[in-house]
Amino acid sequence: MKWKIKYLCAVSAIFGVVFGSVTQLSYANRCAGIKVTNSFLNVRTGPGTNYEKIGTMHSGEHYVATGKVSGPWKEVWFDGGKARWVYSQGNRI
Repeated sequence: MKWKIKYLCAVSAIFGVVFGSVTQLSYANRCAGIKVTNSFLNVRTGPGTNYEKIGTMHSGEHYVATGKVSGPWKEVWFDGGKARWVYSQGNRI
């Protein structure tokens, strides 16, 4: 699992730098996995509870972060490679 996280982070970083959405330095600090330590996390279409809930992550599951953050919210790859948002405080990142 760890090699998949590293691979996806590297690929995401390359796309981010090529398309100008992030710098390499900020990506190195933000591109990490998230392990769900709560019983569950709601997955949303945007960074806030005002966005639609489209799924749930369960305790013990691991996901790869895209590198985008908005306050305590972190964007992760979810459900077949779609970028979605979760509230990351209280979960191991």
